[in-house]
Amino acid sequence: MGATLTGIPLYRRHGYVEGERIDLPLANGEVLPIVKMTKQI
Repeated sequence: MGATLTGIPLYRRHGYVEGERIDLPLANGEVLPIVKMTKQI
């Protein structure tokens, strides 16, 4: 799944691990940094 930078600590507490970081382009020309998170089940 993808997390915003502010969401990473929450997902870490629930056992997720950071993976690839990507920039999601927005319609207004800005970019939203997203971090792919994975969890072993």
